[in-house]
Amino acid sequence: MPGVHNLPADLTARERAAIHMCYGNALAALANREGNRGLYQVAAQTYQASLEDRSREDDPLDWALTKKHLGAVLQALAERAIDRETLAAAADVLRGALDVLTRAEFPRAWAATQNRLGQVLYRLDSRTGERATLGVSLNAFQAALMVFTRSETPRLWAEVMNNFAQAAQVLGQQLHTTEVLTKAADACRSALTVRTKGAAPLPFAATENTLGSALFLPGRLTGESAHLEGAAEAFEKARAVYTAPGADAMAAVTEKNLSHVERLLGEPAAAATPRQDSEGEGADRPAAQGRRPPKPGKTRRRRG
Repeated sequence: MPGVHNLPADLTARERAAIHMCYGNALAALANREGNRGLYQVAAQTYQASLEDRSREDDPLDWALTKKHLGAVLQALAERAIDRETLAAAADVLRGALDVLTRAEFPRAWAATQNRLGQVLYRLDSRTGERATLGVSLNAFQAALMVFTRSETPRLWAEVMNNFAQAAQVLGQQLHTTEVLTKAADACRSALTVRTKGAAPLPFAATENTLGSALFLPGRLTGESAHLEGAAEAFEKARAVYTAPGADAMAAVTEKNLSHVERLLGEPAAAATPRQDSEGEGADRPAAQGRRPPKPGKTRRRRG
């Protein structure tokens, strides 16, 4: 760790830990800005060094905050490498942070850590397919919503609502239950009261994509055109945002989702989506995967 591996010998353990934590924060911020995996790795090592110089007993709050930061960095590393072990490690350190960051004493930090833990477990489920992990993820998001409210923290509340919707949509898909999918759709609609196209176009598009997925699945299961109509509308709203060069990944996901809906509605898939200039929120999963579902008759959607 250049710059901090040769600290003066007369520094106390607490002073060394504080320096390592500050340096780790700077590295994590720079890594996030540049998308640099190497910097994330050094940030993780720096946070680990900080934890070696402080104990939960002597410095509980800073110990827990360092754990919280380390969990975020490990999550970033795992998502770039599709690394199940690193995701599991991130979940462990975040749970450790929650031993100190309680709702009673540190409500905002507790809620933020719960939201982060929910995201990590959601990603871990995508690697393992274990429903129990997804259930714990949903519980973490619900816990965060006990602190983050629409009236006091609308942006954070909408973010957690969106995260809850993503996890619930996947669980509903796994269980083939419309009840859970309805909860996912309702959470999307709630998030969209804050994530508007004008105020936050990319988060708006990401939530619309999740809404489309949550509506598509009941339509596929029941053949009801109302769900499919709603799914197509949501996907089209998302696609309308992804129009500038640069966001090809999300454009492709949305276009694929829309093509599944159009197929079930008996209409040809729309033309290819234009390139975009932003990645959006790539965590949203495609609405339909695996084998192609049967067509539910000749129901057609009228275009406006």
